[in-house]
Amino acid sequence: MTEALESRYRFDGLVVGPANQLAVTAAQAVAEAPGTAYNPLYLYGETGVGKTHLLLAIGHAVREMDPGADVEYLPMGDFISACATAVSAGEADAYRERFASADVLLIDDLHLLAFRRDLQLELLRILDDPRDHARQIVVAADRPAVRIDALDERLIRRCGSGLVTDITHPALETRVKIVRQRAGERESDLPDETLWLVASAEVKAVSQLLSVVDRLLEAAPAGSGALTPGRARMVLARLGVDLPVTPAGGGPNGASGSAPDEFTEFLSDVTTTVTGQLEVWRTKVAGAILRWEGEGYRTERLERLLEADLPADPESTLRAFAMDVERLRALESEALTMSPDLADSPIFRDPDQIDRAVALLERAQQGAYPLPQASPIWRLEDLVESPANRDALQSARAVVSSPGTEYNPLIVVGGHGCGKTHVLHAIANKLGPVLEGNVACVSAGDFRAGFERTARDGVVEEWRTRYRTASAFVLDDLHRLAGLADLEGALSELLEAFRHAQAQVVVSTSRPLDDLDLDDRLRSRLAGGLVVGLPPPDREIRRVLVERILAAKVGVVDPDLTSYLANRPVESVRNLQGLVQRLLNNAEGRGTPPTVAFARELLEGVAPKSPSRTARLRSSGVVVAVAGGLRSREKMVWNWPYASDRVLEEWA
Repeated sequence: MTEALESRYRFDGLVVGPANQLAVTAAQAVAEAPGTAYNPLYLYGETGVGKTHLLLAIGHAVREMDPGADVEYLPMGDFISACATAVSAGEADAYRERFASADVLLIDDLHLLAFRRDLQLELLRILDDPRDHARQIVVAADRPAVRIDALDERLIRRCGSGLVTDITHPALETRVKIVRQRAGERESDLPDETLWLVASAEVKAVSQLLSVVDRLLEAAPAGSGALTPGRARMVLARLGVDLPVTPAGGGPNGASGSAPDEFTEFLSDVTTTVTGQLEVWRTKVAGAILRWEGEGYRTERLERLLEADLPADPESTLRAFAMDVERLRALESEALTMSPDLADSPIFRDPDQIDRAVALLERAQQGAYPLPQASPIWRLEDLVESPANRDALQSARAVVSSPGTEYNPLIVVGGHGCGKTHVLHAIANKLGPVLEGNVACVSAGDFRAGFERTARDGVVEEWRTRYRTASAFVLDDLHRLAGLADLEGALSELLEAFRHAQAQVVVSTSRPLDDLDLDDRLRSRLAGGLVVGLPPPDREIRRVLVERILAAKVGVVDPDLTSYLANRPVESVRNLQGLVQRLLNNAEGRGTPPTVAFARELLEGVAPKSPSRTARLRSSGVVVAVAGGLRSREKMVWNWPYASDRVLEEWA
């Protein structure tokens, strides 16, 4: 078992409530009989709801029942960096071998593989190892697999073939139990009214709530008696913790905590009755969501139903949804007989897009198959400009303003994870409205798969005709086609057709054209265009990206932490994202906010300076093994809690 399975994460440390009851029950069943019940088990929910706790609890329970069981915990942040290093070093087989004999494989944060097709394929090889001995797979992510952008269809099917269940943020009653348990762990006995007050703190994640309890108990004056609601409110206000505006001393029965009168009891009975009715239909809707998401369909309509008040007839909504799914299946089946390329179309997975599915079928019947489209999440406006990438971004804007006339073709050269895909998809998204959607944006892997499939079916000419209709052609990762004679020939013919039609061509490659094994025809088609480099992100880009990630994940941006992370040596945007996510995951696991001191301890192995001078961080999370990174040679100012500890250091 990997060292990352921190001992505190066990089933007996979980507070179970309606928000996580199904997930906990399924996890316990998996731990009791690995490989037989709910395999795979897919858990999803927002940050801080306890997904990692459940994963590691399964691992500990399996080991307690069978000390010889091989349990592997695989957080995606570590997988991204370790797998990329292994592949580049030619040791991918040795890395995958580590997981081949695992009895239980626990995969955390699957959503970090969005748009990372190469790493998705590596994970598929791990999951589909031919020596697979019915091992138990448990996966956790922040959303259903079908909603993870650009996730391989095979991974979606694999994750949806078992039980899919969500974990939501706990209700107030459950939060009270969580606060009481945490206070007990800290050997503090809080009055009931104070428990309810703290539980009502305006934080969503369980890890944040635990942090509030810890900070309250540490900041409360010693020897001052019971921590009453009034005193707790004042302490929390000093700590910057938001509380709902209610009379001081608010508790389960109101402001004073006194015995309820008859009218209050009447209201309580009514509330209990209504709550029971709500739970019945919410359970039905939640079950329907689990079913349809497991089959790969989008369920926003049903999720909106859960967010609403008690509807007059929820059953009719469930029946209508099921009928729409059946309609989509029929439309998809008919469309696939005309165009196999439509197999991965997300339109046939969204019951709220029936009209678009019908229109797509009509186009297929007319022979006008849709072109592959860019991902809408990548926009030109979101790219951070700096001297390092200014030439590439200015060239992209020039192509958008005058497609087919200036910088044609445009060739973007850069290493893995430096933003090539973002730039290409952003260009395609900008060109879409200008060229009335007649833009083809495709990765080299999908381009190859489409060609080979149509060649096998004897309809290559229809495949070529489909692309020739494009007014702009955007191809990502040209280097993946180098040395493949048939594909180079097909691409050469398309580029010649685009040249005559004055269609805009944009391609990306990880290596310069002169270093690629391209045939002369293809090389001549690309000659005469503009070649721009996209280097690794400089410090300014790293700083802005770190700020964005921290703002999105924790809502608060610490300038010192941002500066520290921006100075870390990383080779790509992907590595930077993985670094920040790794820090946030470990901070969440420990129940502590991410700080510079915590980051240095995690990434460099630098222990906190002095327990007597700095606040001691109480840990309740996962601490993964880390290797000390290279220190930046730039001058850095480390801000310590005391002015006397501020030092200016220059790393030699």
